[in-house]
Amino acid sequence: MRTIFLSAMLVAPGAATATAQASGSSGWVPALELRVQPSRPEGSYTQAFVAPKLVKGRPATVTVWTGRSLCDVGIGSGEPMQVPSPPSNVWKMSADYLGESAGRYQIRVTSGFTRTGDRDASDTTTQTLSLQDGDSVVLEALNAPLEAPCQVHTVTFNARLAMQATDPALARARYTADMWLVHTDPDGKEQREHLVMNIDGSLVMPFMFNRLAFPIPQVDPRQGNAEAVIQLTGALRARPRADGLVDLDVETNRLLFGLENPDGPIRSVPTTVRKTLTIKENETTAVDFPAPATGYSAIALDQDTRTVKLTVGKVPLKLSKQITKNGTGEDIVVVKENKLFLFTDKFFKGHTTRLLITLKPLR
Repeated sequence: MRTIFLSAMLVAPGAATATAQASGSSGWVPALELRVQPSRPEGSYTQAFVAPKLVKGRPATVTVWTGRSLCDVGIGSGEPMQVPSPPSNVWKMSADYLGESAGRYQIRVTSGFTRTGDRDASDTTTQTLSLQDGDSVVLEALNAPLEAPCQVHTVTFNARLAMQATDPALARARYTADMWLVHTDPDGKEQREHLVMNIDGSLVMPFMFNRLAFPIPQVDPRQGNAEAVIQLTGALRARPRADGLVDLDVETNRLLFGLENPDGPIRSVPTTVRKTLTIKENETTAVDFPAPATGYSAIALDQDTRTVKLTVGKVPLKLSKQITKNGTGEDIVVVKENKLFLFTDKFFKGHTTRLLITLKPLR
């Protein structure tokens, strides 16, 4: 069994997050997918056009055109379709593939309007994008006033990098991902959660394990049932390679270790870290999530004057022996300015959290 390490951290709001590197693979090549998204008052929908696979020296081109109404949108690889009245807006994109380094694909993109508002134009921009598989970027937006019967007021052009199989058989391959989340505390007590899901190379499939909860010292009556938690969510995609191995794209939430009140849980969209693992079918791979090296998690406490108010300043807050038995005497749980703070690096010190993944082919 191979072991891979992925970092997971909990940091103060506003801190920057890093992006993991993804490796290239045999039998899969990058393509730039242009997504045209018209927006209506009741929502939006997407029209997609996948440009030719990115090849050095052969720029991929896409053209988008609209009538005077933004409800009339066309997209293709050549000139606008011939219609009785010429298009009101024409936007073109040329993507020149520069190469790949450590899972990031460099693409020089020249884009802009050659016609806008029924008049010829030459408003183009050139930029170099550095994208991983699945990354997207907004290239342009076109606005127009709402006019009956068309209710489209904005059309957005998004470019997304997608890996495509060179052999259709690779794209059709499907797998069962057998996953175990295994947590062991410093005393050797183990908790396990199990998930089984089917995945392939065409879609990124999300997953969510049940939360693992741990009691924390009671330092303020207002904290109620607050507890430390480990919550692993993410997504998988399996891309079989021409050499018989499988590239497993793994996305996991960075905010893995935290603090939560189960009576009023906070559910936010986590930032993710991505990595591509090259594995063998039916072989178990372990992904370790070390406790954060630094950081904290905090929740607000009700401001109720009838409850005891704790003031935490320079004097360390004494905690229960079972939490501070390592002898450091460090603060792990404190209350300050009506907030409960859990220092996740200290609380989860000595804990091990591991994800076991086995891919089984579906024949």
